[in-house]
Amino acid sequence: LLTWFFQWIFHGVTFHGQPNPAWAVNWFSAVAGAASCGVLAMLISRSGMDLLHSLKKESDVLGETTENVFCSVAGIAGGLLLAFSQGTWSQAVIAEVYTLNSFFQALVLLFFYRWMADPKQVKWLFIFAFVLGLGITNHITLMFLGLGFAIGMAFRDIRLFRDFAITGVPILAIVIFNRWAMGI
Repeated sequence: LLTWFFQWIFHGVTFHGQPNPAWAVNWFSAVAGAASCGVLAMLISRSGMDLLHSLKKESDVLGETTENVFCSVAGIAGGLLLAFSQGTWSQAVIAEVYTLNSFFQALVLLFFYRWMADPKQVKWLFIFAFVLGLGITNHITLMFLGLGFAIGMAFRDIRLFRDFAITGVPILAIVIFNRWAMGI
């Protein structure tokens, strides 16, 4: 859907007189890679700020300006490290699903972190679940983060994890039985 949107935006772009929708798809891949680097930078900055605020003694010594500089530099450095890594760079210049998957991973981590910072605001958990589902439709490897999210949920809110397990375990058992019965 997002790639179609980029094709629709750039439908008038021509290359030597010929319409070139592949250019729009490649451009979307680059934008998704850049967005994943930006979201990662934001996640690193925000989590670093929360970590420094939890250390009262060190936070008082550093001061607010120094904390902001440290967290901004750490976020920018993390985003640039992802941007210029071989895997991201090589996938951002071609039409593939991996940069969009990287963007979804960064968003999922950001929304889950935001929920863990304030578990009473369940809107972040709903947004997390929506983006996780949307990301899984793009590339199935996002499911591997599910166990880590379940463990994080168990540490943060055991009652919510219990409800999740009561609902999720029978569904998982049905899926596994179905795969076994079909011989897959």
